[in-house]
Amino acid sequence: MIFHHHKLYKHNFILNILGEVINIAIGDWFVARSDSFRNFMIKFRDHQINVKSSFDKANRTVGTAFRGLGIENGLRALQAVKKYVDVPMITDIHECWQASFAASAVDILQIPAFLSRQTDLLKAAGNTKLPVMVKKGQFMKPEDMLNAAEKIGHKDVIFAERGTTFGYNDVVVDMRSLVIMKGGSKDIPIVFDATHSTKGVTFPREFILPLASASLAVGVAGIFMEVHDNPDEAPSDG
Repeated sequence: MIFHHHKLYKHNFILNILGEVINIAIGDWFVARSDSFRNFMIKFRDHQINVKSSFDKANRTVGTAFRGLGIENGLRALQAVKKYVDVPMITDIHECWQASFAASAVDILQIPAFLSRQTDLLKAAGNTKLPVMVKKGQFMKPEDMLNAAEKIGHKDVIFAERGTTFGYNDVVVDMRSLVIMKGGSKDIPIVFDATHSTKGVTFPREFILPLASASLAVGVAGIFMEVHDNPDEAPSDG
C-alpha cells in the first residue's frame, strides 16, 4: 500500500507539518515548473510524498470554468510527472468508465467528496485493485464511510476528511470526525485535507495551519494540501 502509516518520518515541511504522509495537489502549472518541483522533491526526499492532480475537474460551479487537459492528455501528463519526479501519483475519477484508464497511469484513485456514496463508482474503483482514497462527503456522517469501504471491496482504502456543510457555501471541521473514523476503521489510514477544509465563503487561508496542526494532534496518517506558487492566479481552486 502506498500509505505506510506504520512508519515514522521526520518532517520539517513548509508549515512545520509533523505527520507521516503529505499529498500535494498540483494544477497544470507543473509542466512549466517541473525543474523547481523536482528540486522541491529532492529537498524533501526523506518524507513520503504523493502527488495528486486531476485530468478533469468535472465538479465546477459554472460551466465555463477551467476543467483540465481531459483524460487522454491529462493522464499522459501525469505519467510524465510521475516518471520525472519518481513519486506515487493520485488522480480522481468521476465516472465508472474512467477507472480502468486512470488506473493504468497512477498509483491511487481518488473518489471526490460529492461522489462518496456512488455505489457503482466505488465498485469500479475497487475493481482496479489500486488503493482508493475516498473523500468524505460534506453531507456524510463519519460512521457512513465504512459503507464506502465495503463497496470498494478490498482493504487498500484511505479516508480523507474535508469538512462538513455549514449553511450555504461554507464548511466547518469537526475533529470528532477524525476520531470516529479512526476508531471505526482501525486498518484504514485517515488523511486530513487541510486546504479544502478552509474553503468557505471567504476562503480563509489563515486557518490552514491551525487545522492541519489540530488534525496531527488527533493522529491522522497524512495531510493533503493544494499548492500553487501564486494561488490567486491558479486556474482552479485558487
